[in-house]
Amino acid sequence: MERANQKSTKIGEYLLIFVTILLSFSAYEYIKIFALILKARSYENLIQPQFFVLLTFFLILVEYWWNSFNEIFSISRNISWFFLVLLQPVIFYLVATLLTPEFTELSNFSERFYSNFFENRIQIYILGIILIIVFTKLSEQKFMSLLNLFRLIYLICCILGIIFAAETIQYILSISMLGLTFIFIVKLSWKFFD
Repeated sequence: MERANQKSTKIGEYLLIFVTILLSFSAYEYIKIFALILKARSYENLIQPQFFVLLTFFLILVEYWWNSFNEIFSISRNISWFFLVLLQPVIFYLVATLLTPEFTELSNFSERFYSNFFENRIQIYILGIILIIVFTKLSEQKFMSLLNLFRLIYLICCILGIIFAAETIQYILSISMLGLTFIFIVKLSWKFFD
């Protein structure tokens, strides 16, 4: 029995390394956008919905990465499970790609970053919904848990983000999602110090 557990752990470690490499590529894309904002000196982007969404997905990526080390046994459950696990870093990467505007000069980065978000918001929120569904499927949480309540609120924000294109509503939704992410991270931190 112990030998089978060791083998499962070793396979889980190898698979986790692959997931970590994919998460690294995703994290790089987010950091690249942060760097472009600083390089372009487009600080007005720091108080706009696209930045709040960018920061929300980045923080969720970091939290997922941190938590993935607890999932070393379940990652090697079966190939279908592993594909679901792989889907998460791919979604993070796709969201970062959708948030990255194409621009020719650094001077027009700010306006392209803003318009790019509104052009791609439906795809971004659909990927957010898929991510929530995958997170929920992979988690072993009780149905009535605080984590699932967070996921439900994220899901509602993503659905509303798809339905309503108005800038004011995008502000409210993106700030709500970012605030919820901060609350979740603080909750995890308290759990860590218990």
